[in-house]
Order: sequence, then C-alpha cells, then structure tokens
Amino acid sequence: MRASKIWFLLSAFSILAGCSGGADSQDQASDYTDDAVSTTFIRGSWAASDPTLGSFAGLDLRPDHKFFVDSTKILNGVAINGSSDGLVRQTGTWHLSTKKKTLTLDFDHGWDSPDAYSVVYNYVYTPAPVMNGVYIPGHEPEAKLALTQAPPTDGSKIAYPTDKLTHQDSWCTGDDDCKSELEDGTSNEGSDTCNTSTNLCQAAEAR
Repeated sequence: MRASKIWFLLSAFSILAGCSGGADSQDQASDYTDDAVSTTFIRGSWAASDPTLGSFAGLDLRPDHKFFVDSTKILNGVAINGSSDGLVRQTGTWHLSTKKKTLTLDFDHGWDSPDAYSVVYNYVYTPAPVMNGVYIPGHEPEAKLALTQAPPTDGSKIAYPTDKLTHQDSWCTGDDDCKSELEDGTSNEGSDTCNTSTNLCQAAEAR
C-alpha cells in the first residue's frame, strides 16, 4: 500500500513538473515578435560600420527567419579584414523580441565546433533619418543597429563588445548570396553578381 502511494505521489510530481516546464517554454516563445510586419525594420542585410568594433563583418536576417553572419577571422591574435577569405560564415535561425529589445541567434554550429548554440543580443535600433531635399545616389541615409551580447544570467559581470552595423541593400561574399537576396526580395539592386571587394551585389556596370 505504501509503495503504491509513493508511486502515485512521484507520478503526480512528474506531471506537475512537466506542466510547469511547458508553461516556461510557452512564456519564452510568447516573447518573440516573429510576424512579418513587426520584424520588417530589422530584416535584410547589415554591414559593420566600424570593423574595429566587435566581430561581425556582415549579417543577413532573411524573411524566413534564417540568417547567415560573416565574422572577422582572428589569426594569431590579429584580425584579418578586407576579403571573404578572412571571414568565417555561420548560419542558423533568428528570433526577435520587441518587448525585451533582444535578438536571439540560434547558431547551427560554432567557428570550430559542429555543436549548435544560441546567443541573445540586446539591440538598439536607430531608423534612417528623414531628410528634406536631395541626397547623392549611393549616399542615402541608413538605419543603424547595435548588438551587444546579453550578460550571463548567473550574475557574472562581463562586458561584451558592441557590434555596430548599418543597413545595406545587400551583403555578400559570393554570387549565391545575391541570388538568395533577389529571390526573397530583400535586395533591390537587381543583380545576382557579388562584388567581393565591397561585399555588395552589384551589376558589372555599377562597379
């Protein structure tokens, strides 16, 4: 009799624990703002405005919530810039919380590891200024995005560098990137050719 009571109590505890965990997952998912309208401002291509800060050289947030990021490759403590050969590409999925002002990147793999992991970034978005008058083609006002990795939840005081990015019509290290951006409508340049010296999708005559 006692054994059956103990089994019943353990079973009840397991059910309650499972329900609690499910509620936590639902609460976390409810923080995401993943609908097309609310995420319009952050979708598309972003390029580092200051390559000396942070590690992101270019970040593409696709409409289907897939992303790729090209990060500066460090060789013997020295950052290698200026070519796709000096960049490391990672892919994954992204989620936005406009409530918490966070961008979550779920990486498919690490730089040197096949293991998946997630990073939560606090973001500061500055829309492109509204300008009266005429601006020079190619010098249109740009939106800005600052990403800083959220501090650990264990209370550790770690200061992470901030990646400062500006919105671009495109970001690429190869022609396949340009083709994808044309297909999902995030690039308006109308070119499926990548200018690897500028990391922009540009028609030959525009170079």
